[in-house]
Amino acid sequence: MYYVRAMIILALSDIHGTMRRIAPLFTQLPPVDVVLLAGDITHFGDRQAARGMLTAIRAETDAFLLAVTGNCDPPEVAEYLAEEDVLCEQTCRVFNSVAFAGIGGSLPCPGNTPNEKSETDFWKELSATAGQIPREHPLIVLSHQPPYETVADRTTDGRHAGSQSVRRFIEETRPLVCFCGHIHEGRGTDLIGGAEIVNPGPLRDGFFALMELSDDWATVNIRMGGPGSDA
Repeated sequence: MYYVRAMIILALSDIHGTMRRIAPLFTQLPPVDVVLLAGDITHFGDRQAARGMLTAIRAETDAFLLAVTGNCDPPEVAEYLAEEDVLCEQTCRVFNSVAFAGIGGSLPCPGNTPNEKSETDFWKELSATAGQIPREHPLIVLSHQPPYETVADRTTDGRHAGSQSVRRFIEETRPLVCFCGHIHEGRGTDLIGGAEIVNPGPLRDGFFALMELSDDWATVNIRMGGPGSDA
């Protein structure tokens, strides 16, 4: 049995540069230990846009911060996040005995966005990340692209637009939770094996998710928040 300190984790996705959502969000939340950004931090923005978003978040909390980029985040956003030591792509980070593994970008999608990759690329990156995961720690996965065939990747017309590679990674690494985004209408929770799949929905529209992890990690409580919710 692992030992971790009880933690509250805030997961945000698809902010799309909407900075006005940040300060009001934190006024309704308990103190959080970790903030996870699941991509599309900017809306085709530059490093200045990314800096503004991180500055706004850090003004509200001193929580441990990790992020992956989305398909609407150009390469310079990833460069800035790496400089700030918050980028969690193709790597594994450990905080308070919990491991965090991340991957950014999305599969090709309608239109032309700056951060897209193939399933082959996804699997190469995820395979490299898998070798870095310390097996003695519980794992949380952070991915902009949701795994295939869950509530989190279902589009408005009922299709599943997620990644087979992300799903396979979850099946093989067996994390506690995978936080994702990208499919705005896929807001919700699902399961792959014993792993909870959580698409918080776009913060641009006021949505977020809170995870409470017990100090023996036996209890994972997910609360979805936003307009019309109880969280």
